[in-house]
Amino acid sequence: MKSRILSTTVLSLIIFVSCYSQKSLKQLSKGNLPTPPGTVKISENTFVDKTELTNISYKEYMAYLRMNYGTQSSEYKNALLDTTVWSKLSPHYAYLDTIYYKSPVFDEYPLVGVSYHQAVEYTKWRSDRVMEALLIDRGVLIPGMAKNPDELFTIEKYFRGQHLNIKPDPTFLYYPEYTLMDSTSYSLALEYALQNNAKAYKACKDDPCFKNYVTEDNCLENKKSVSKKYPYSIYPTHIAHCSECNQTYIVHLNGNVREITSHDSIFFGKSFKDNCNKPNNSCIADVNQINCYTGFRNKCTYKKWSF
Repeated sequence: MKSRILSTTVLSLIIFVSCYSQKSLKQLSKGNLPTPPGTVKISENTFVDKTELTNISYKEYMAYLRMNYGTQSSEYKNALLDTTVWSKLSPHYAYLDTIYYKSPVFDEYPLVGVSYHQAVEYTKWRSDRVMEALLIDRGVLIPGMAKNPDELFTIEKYFRGQHLNIKPDPTFLYYPEYTLMDSTSYSLALEYALQNNAKAYKACKDDPCFKNYVTEDNCLENKKSVSKKYPYSIYPTHIAHCSECNQTYIVHLNGNVREITSHDSIFFGKSFKDNCNKPNNSCIADVNQINCYTGFRNKCTYKKWSF
């Protein structure tokens, strides 16, 4: 049997929940829920990703699927992105087909070439991994306990007592549920960004990646170094995450990539190829789902399991 290790996603989540004491986790209740990693609290029990999902986040997901199911499995094959979306935009962008997702240089750039169904599956996986990390931190689970795919942790199996015959902890009945964003969540996120981003930008004004990439509305009229050959510049998207800035903000609701919503074929916002005067809070129906200008972000709410 091949050796198994935890994905970097799970490891990073374990580090996150370890910032909370065992006492605080034992007292976990509806009024005492930690902010999920990478998110911002925008209303009571609603947390939204600071940025679009990045390439590195999806790579961690693919590593988990590869490690646990194998490259010939349907789970892995169904999650494979369309990396040819750049040449479909224009033959001049074909060079990005080979490097945009694969090269570490673009790890913190927004994920593209993803379908609605792939985004939904990722959010389910993310919910399970965050809950698994919380339970590992509490000592309910031990890393590496699963020996085959049927033994992998899911929230449903855990609360039904079907995960390795472990009895659910009666003091820990809340679980994180990640979903795709809906119109209400986007409206709240936009309101939050308008009220708080300016302060965060000021605090991070000396951080190069934040100053030059993250804060700018990446839409058509704002593109730099454009040409007939490269109408959206040589690298159309902008970096989504700035590790140098630890402030609380929500970026790229006004450009970069439009975002998949909780309704199939309905997308929020504008992308690098849209006019800057397009309304910030607009949604559009489009059958063209998989392309180089569409990504997604998640929201998270805590739910209480009902037996």
